[in-house]
Amino acid sequence: MKRTLIIVWLVSLLLGTMACQIGVPTQDPGLPTMGVTETQTQPTQTTAVPLLPAETIIAEPTLTATNPPSTPTVDPVLDTSRLVLESRTHSEENTTLPGYRFSSTFPIFAATNDERLIRFNTNVEEIITGLENSFRTDALAIPNDPNFGPNQSTLEIQYLVTYFERGVISIYFDISYFISGAAHPNGYSIVLNYDLLAGAQINLADLFLPGSDYLQPLSQYCTTALANQGRLEFPDGALPNEVNYKSWNITPTGLRITFDPYQVGPYAMGFQVVDVPFVELGSILRSDGAIGRVIAP
Repeated sequence: MKRTLIIVWLVSLLLGTMACQIGVPTQDPGLPTMGVTETQTQPTQTTAVPLLPAETIIAEPTLTATNPPSTPTVDPVLDTSRLVLESRTHSEENTTLPGYRFSSTFPIFAATNDERLIRFNTNVEEIITGLENSFRTDALAIPNDPNFGPNQSTLEIQYLVTYFERGVISIYFDISYFISGAAHPNGYSIVLNYDLLAGAQINLADLFLPGSDYLQPLSQYCTTALANQGRLEFPDGALPNEVNYKSWNITPTGLRITFDPYQVGPYAMGFQVVDVPFVELGSILRSDGAIGRVIAP
Protein backbone atom coordinates (compact mmCIF):
# COMPACT_ATOMS: atom_id res chain seq x y z
CA MET A 1 0.00 0.00 0.00
CA LYS A 2 2.78 2.29 0.96
CA ARG A 3 4.46 1.40 -2.25
CA THR A 4 1.42 2.39 -4.28
CA LEU A 5 1.21 5.82 -2.68
CA ILE A 6 4.83 6.48 -3.52
CA ILE A 7 4.21 5.64 -7.19
CA VAL A 8 1.20 7.99 -7.40
CA TRP A 9 3.21 10.79 -5.84
CA LEU A 10 6.05 10.36 -8.31
CA VAL A 11 3.67 10.44 -11.27
CA SER A 12 2.01 13.62 -9.99
CA LEU A 13 5.37 15.27 -9.51
CA LEU A 14 6.45 14.34 -13.01
CA LEU A 15 3.28 15.73 -14.61
CA GLY A 16 3.60 19.02 -12.69
CA THR A 17 7.15 19.49 -13.88
CA MET A 18 6.15 18.97 -17.56
CA ALA A 19 3.30 21.45 -17.29
CA CYS A 20 5.68 24.13 -16.09
CA GLN A 21 8.03 23.51 -18.99
CA ILE A 22 5.35 23.40 -21.79
CA GLY A 23 3.06 26.23 -20.65
CA VAL A 24 -0.13 27.36 -22.41
CA PRO A 25 0.45 29.83 -25.24
CA THR A 26 -1.46 33.12 -25.01
CA GLN A 27 -3.50 34.41 -27.99
CA ASP A 28 -1.86 37.27 -30.00
CA PRO A 29 -4.44 39.91 -30.75
CA GLY A 30 -2.62 40.75 -34.03
CA LEU A 31 -4.34 43.17 -36.51
CA PRO A 32 -8.01 43.87 -36.00
CA THR A 33 -10.15 41.90 -38.38
CA MET A 34 -13.63 42.57 -39.83
CA GLY A 35 -16.24 39.98 -39.80
CA VAL A 36 -17.03 38.52 -43.19
CA THR A 37 -20.69 38.19 -43.99
CA GLU A 38 -21.52 35.69 -46.65
CA THR A 39 -23.60 37.26 -49.46
CA GLN A 40 -25.20 35.95 -52.63
CA THR A 41 -24.15 37.65 -55.87
CA GLN A 42 -27.18 39.03 -57.81
CA PRO A 43 -27.17 39.00 -61.63
CA THR A 44 -26.27 42.42 -63.14
CA GLN A 45 -29.14 44.24 -64.91
CA THR A 46 -28.15 46.35 -67.92
CA THR A 47 -30.23 49.47 -68.67
CA ALA A 48 -30.16 50.79 -72.27
CA VAL A 49 -29.12 54.46 -72.38
CA PRO A 50 -30.08 56.33 -75.55
CA LEU A 51 -27.11 57.77 -77.34
CA LEU A 52 -27.05 61.33 -78.57
CA PRO A 53 -27.36 61.57 -82.36
CA ALA A 54 -23.95 61.56 -83.86
CA GLU A 55 -23.03 63.81 -86.77
CA THR A 56 -23.37 61.90 -90.00
CA ILE A 57 -20.39 62.22 -92.24
CA ILE A 58 -20.94 61.34 -95.87
CA ALA A 59 -17.88 60.62 -97.83
CA GLU A 60 -17.51 62.52 -101.07
CA PRO A 61 -18.06 60.20 -104.04
CA THR A 62 -15.11 59.50 -106.22
CA LEU A 63 -15.61 60.94 -109.68
CA THR A 64 -14.81 58.43 -112.34
CA ALA A 65 -15.66 58.00 -115.99
CA THR A 66 -18.75 56.02 -114.95
CA ASN A 67 -19.67 58.41 -112.12
CA PRO A 68 -19.67 61.93 -113.61
CA PRO A 69 -20.87 64.96 -111.62
CA SER A 70 -24.64 65.48 -111.72
CA THR A 71 -26.09 68.13 -114.02
CA PRO A 72 -28.00 70.92 -112.20
CA THR A 73 -31.75 70.76 -112.71
CA VAL A 74 -32.91 73.42 -115.14
CA ASP A 75 -36.52 74.54 -115.44
CA PRO A 76 -37.63 73.16 -118.81
CA VAL A 77 -39.35 76.39 -119.82
CA LEU A 78 -35.96 78.08 -119.85
CA ASP A 79 -34.76 75.68 -122.53
CA THR A 80 -36.77 76.29 -125.69
CA SER A 81 -35.18 73.25 -127.33
CA ARG A 82 -37.13 71.06 -124.91
CA LEU A 83 -40.50 72.63 -125.74
CA VAL A 84 -42.71 71.81 -128.71
CA LEU A 85 -44.60 74.83 -130.06
CA GLU A 86 -47.02 73.74 -132.76
CA SER A 87 -49.36 75.60 -135.07
CA ARG A 88 -53.02 74.64 -134.82
CA THR A 89 -55.81 75.69 -137.17
CA HIS A 90 -59.54 76.17 -136.69
CA SER A 91 -61.68 76.52 -139.79
CA GLU A 92 -65.41 76.79 -140.32
CA GLU A 93 -67.73 77.67 -143.20
CA ASN A 94 -71.41 78.41 -143.48
CA THR A 95 -72.57 78.42 -147.10
CA THR A 96 -76.07 79.67 -146.35
CA LEU A 97 -76.26 83.23 -147.63
CA PRO A 98 -74.98 85.61 -146.55
CA GLY A 99 -72.70 82.96 -145.07
CA TYR A 100 -69.22 83.14 -143.64
CA ARG A 101 -65.96 81.29 -143.40
CA PHE A 102 -62.95 81.64 -141.18
CA SER A 103 -59.51 80.15 -140.69
CA SER A 104 -57.55 80.69 -137.49
CA THR A 105 -53.94 79.61 -137.02
CA PHE A 106 -52.41 79.87 -133.56
CA PRO A 107 -49.56 78.45 -131.43
CA ILE A 108 -49.98 75.70 -128.83
CA PHE A 109 -47.45 73.91 -126.64
CA ALA A 110 -47.85 70.23 -127.49
CA ALA A 111 -47.29 67.15 -125.32
CA THR A 112 -47.01 69.10 -122.08
CA ASN A 113 -48.18 68.41 -118.55
CA ASP A 114 -46.64 71.60 -117.17
CA GLU A 115 -49.45 73.63 -115.62
CA ARG A 116 -47.85 76.93 -116.69
CA LEU A 117 -47.76 75.90 -120.35
CA ILE A 118 -51.29 74.56 -120.11
CA ARG A 119 -52.41 78.01 -118.88
CA PHE A 120 -50.67 79.58 -121.89
CA ASN A 121 -52.54 77.22 -124.22
CA THR A 122 -55.79 78.11 -122.49
CA ASN A 123 -55.13 81.83 -122.89
CA VAL A 124 -54.42 81.42 -126.59
CA GLU A 125 -57.53 79.33 -127.19
CA GLU A 126 -59.69 81.84 -125.31
CA ILE A 127 -58.38 84.64 -127.54
CA ILE A 128 -59.04 82.67 -130.74
CA THR A 129 -62.44 81.39 -129.63
CA GLY A 130 -63.50 84.90 -128.62
CA LEU A 131 -62.51 86.33 -132.00
CA GLU A 132 -64.30 83.54 -133.88
CA ASN A 133 -67.48 83.85 -131.84
CA SER A 134 -67.60 87.61 -132.28
CA PHE A 135 -67.05 87.30 -136.03
CA ARG A 136 -69.70 84.59 -136.39
CA THR A 137 -72.24 86.75 -134.56
CA ASP A 138 -71.52 89.75 -136.80
CA ALA A 139 -71.61 87.67 -140.00
CA LEU A 140 -74.95 86.04 -139.15
CA ALA A 141 -76.44 89.45 -138.34
CA ILE A 142 -76.02 90.55 -141.98
CA PRO A 143 -79.42 90.32 -143.72
CA ASN A 144 -79.78 88.18 -146.82
CA ASP A 145 -80.15 91.20 -149.06
CA PRO A 146 -78.61 91.70 -152.53
CA ASN A 147 -77.69 95.22 -151.44
CA PHE A 148 -75.10 93.70 -149.14
CA GLY A 149 -73.44 91.88 -152.03
CA PRO A 150 -73.03 88.20 -152.77
CA ASN A 151 -69.73 87.78 -150.92
CA GLN A 152 -69.34 85.74 -147.79
CA SER A 153 -67.98 87.35 -144.63
CA THR A 154 -64.44 86.14 -143.99
CA LEU A 155 -62.00 86.03 -141.12
CA GLU A 156 -58.35 85.04 -141.19
CA ILE A 157 -56.08 84.95 -138.13
CA GLN A 158 -52.33 84.48 -138.42
CA TYR A 159 -49.64 84.82 -135.79
CA LEU A 160 -45.98 85.75 -135.44
CA VAL A 161 -43.66 84.84 -132.57
CA THR A 162 -41.50 87.92 -131.98
CA TYR A 163 -39.62 86.51 -128.97
CA PHE A 164 -39.26 83.04 -127.44
CA GLU A 165 -36.32 82.74 -125.07
CA ARG A 166 -35.47 82.68 -121.36
CA GLY A 167 -38.96 81.64 -120.29
CA VAL A 168 -40.66 84.51 -122.15
CA ILE A 169 -42.82 84.28 -125.27
CA SER A 170 -44.35 87.17 -127.22
CA ILE A 171 -47.08 86.52 -129.81
CA TYR A 172 -48.47 88.95 -132.39
CA PHE A 173 -51.87 88.06 -133.87
CA ASP A 174 -52.79 89.58 -137.23
CA ILE A 175 -56.58 89.65 -137.70
CA SER A 176 -57.90 90.30 -141.18
CA TYR A 177 -61.65 90.30 -141.76
CA PHE A 178 -64.33 91.28 -144.23
CA ILE A 179 -68.01 91.66 -143.41
CA SER A 180 -70.37 91.18 -146.34
CA GLY A 181 -71.55 94.54 -147.63
CA ALA A 182 -68.50 96.48 -146.39
CA ALA A 183 -66.52 98.71 -148.77
CA HIS A 184 -63.26 96.84 -148.12
CA PRO A 185 -61.61 94.41 -145.73
CA ASN A 186 -60.17 95.63 -142.46
CA GLY A 187 -57.70 94.46 -139.90
CA TYR A 188 -56.36 94.93 -136.39
CA SER A 189 -53.84 93.33 -134.04
CA ILE A 190 -53.92 91.53 -130.71
CA VAL A 191 -50.88 90.50 -128.68
CA LEU A 192 -50.08 87.98 -125.97
CA ASN A 193 -46.94 88.48 -123.93
CA TYR A 194 -46.40 85.65 -121.47
CA ASP A 195 -44.01 84.79 -118.65
CA LEU A 196 -43.73 81.01 -118.93
CA LEU A 197 -41.85 80.70 -115.63
CA ALA A 198 -44.63 82.43 -113.71
CA GLY A 199 -47.42 81.04 -115.89
CA ALA A 200 -48.99 84.46 -116.32
CA GLN A 201 -49.53 87.20 -118.89
CA ILE A 202 -47.20 90.18 -118.90
CA ASN A 203 -48.71 93.66 -118.82
CA LEU A 204 -46.87 96.62 -120.29
CA ALA A 205 -46.59 98.21 -116.83
CA ASP A 206 -44.83 95.05 -115.56
CA LEU A 207 -41.76 95.94 -117.63
CA PHE A 208 -41.08 99.25 -115.91
CA LEU A 209 -40.10 100.50 -112.47
CA PRO A 210 -43.07 101.34 -110.23
CA GLY A 211 -44.05 104.97 -110.49
CA SER A 212 -42.18 105.57 -113.74
CA ASP A 213 -44.02 107.48 -116.45
CA TYR A 214 -43.17 104.85 -119.06
CA LEU A 215 -45.84 105.94 -121.58
CA GLN A 216 -44.19 109.33 -122.02
CA PRO A 217 -40.85 108.08 -123.42
CA LEU A 218 -42.66 105.48 -125.53
CA SER A 219 -44.91 108.14 -127.01
CA GLN A 220 -42.05 110.55 -127.58
CA TYR A 221 -39.95 107.97 -129.42
CA CYS A 222 -42.84 106.66 -131.56
CA THR A 223 -44.17 110.12 -132.40
CA THR A 224 -40.73 111.29 -133.53
CA ALA A 225 -40.09 108.12 -135.58
CA LEU A 226 -43.49 108.24 -137.31
CA ALA A 227 -43.28 111.97 -138.02
CA ASN A 228 -39.76 111.72 -139.43
CA GLN A 229 -40.95 109.01 -141.85
CA GLY A 230 -44.15 110.82 -142.86
CA ARG A 231 -46.36 108.20 -141.24
CA LEU A 232 -48.09 110.32 -138.61
CA GLU A 233 -51.29 111.83 -139.98
CA PHE A 234 -53.33 111.32 -136.82
CA PRO A 235 -51.05 112.45 -133.92
CA ASP A 236 -53.67 111.63 -131.29
CA GLY A 237 -53.15 107.95 -132.04
CA ALA A 238 -49.63 108.11 -130.59
CA LEU A 239 -50.37 110.13 -127.45
CA PRO A 240 -49.15 108.62 -124.12
CA ASN A 241 -52.17 106.59 -123.04
CA GLU A 242 -52.72 102.88 -122.50
CA VAL A 243 -55.18 102.49 -125.38
CA ASN A 244 -52.67 103.72 -127.95
CA TYR A 245 -50.00 101.31 -126.69
CA LYS A 246 -52.09 98.19 -126.15
CA SER A 247 -50.46 96.37 -129.08
CA TRP A 248 -46.86 95.80 -128.05
CA ASN A 249 -44.43 92.90 -128.36
CA ILE A 250 -41.04 91.96 -127.01
CA THR A 251 -38.20 91.48 -129.49
CA PRO A 252 -34.56 90.54 -128.82
CA THR A 253 -33.55 94.22 -128.97
CA GLY A 254 -36.55 96.20 -127.77
CA LEU A 255 -40.30 96.75 -127.77
CA ARG A 256 -42.32 96.65 -131.00
CA ILE A 257 -45.32 98.96 -131.00
CA THR A 258 -48.03 98.32 -133.60
CA PHE A 259 -50.53 101.00 -134.58
CA ASP A 260 -53.62 99.57 -136.31
CA PRO A 261 -55.19 101.08 -139.45
CA TYR A 262 -56.92 104.40 -138.73
CA GLN A 263 -54.90 104.90 -135.52
CA VAL A 264 -52.08 107.16 -136.75
CA GLY A 265 -53.04 107.24 -140.44
CA PRO A 266 -55.82 106.35 -142.88
CA TYR A 267 -56.75 102.81 -143.86
CA ALA A 268 -54.64 103.04 -147.03
CA MET A 269 -51.48 103.41 -144.89
CA GLY A 270 -52.19 100.10 -143.19
CA PHE A 271 -50.42 99.03 -139.99
CA GLN A 272 -47.62 101.22 -138.68
CA VAL A 273 -44.85 99.56 -136.65
CA VAL A 274 -42.18 101.24 -134.51
CA ASP A 275 -39.34 99.33 -132.82
CA VAL A 276 -38.23 101.05 -129.60
CA PRO A 277 -34.72 99.89 -128.56
CA PHE A 278 -34.22 98.82 -124.95
CA VAL A 279 -31.38 101.35 -124.65
CA GLU A 280 -33.96 104.13 -125.04
CA LEU A 281 -35.83 102.78 -122.01
CA GLY A 282 -32.94 101.49 -119.93
CA SER A 283 -33.30 103.92 -117.03
CA ILE A 284 -36.91 102.89 -116.30
CA LEU A 285 -36.87 99.17 -117.22
CA ARG A 286 -37.00 96.70 -114.35
CA SER A 287 -33.97 94.49 -113.81
CA ASP A 288 -36.00 91.58 -112.42
CA GLY A 289 -38.95 89.50 -113.57
CA ALA A 290 -39.57 88.59 -117.18
CA ILE A 291 -38.04 91.72 -118.69
CA GLY A 292 -35.00 91.31 -116.44
CA ARG A 293 -34.30 87.94 -118.04
CA VAL A 294 -34.81 89.37 -121.53
CA ILE A 295 -32.36 92.27 -121.14
CA ALA A 296 -29.77 90.33 -119.11
CA PRO A 297 -26.43 89.82 -120.94
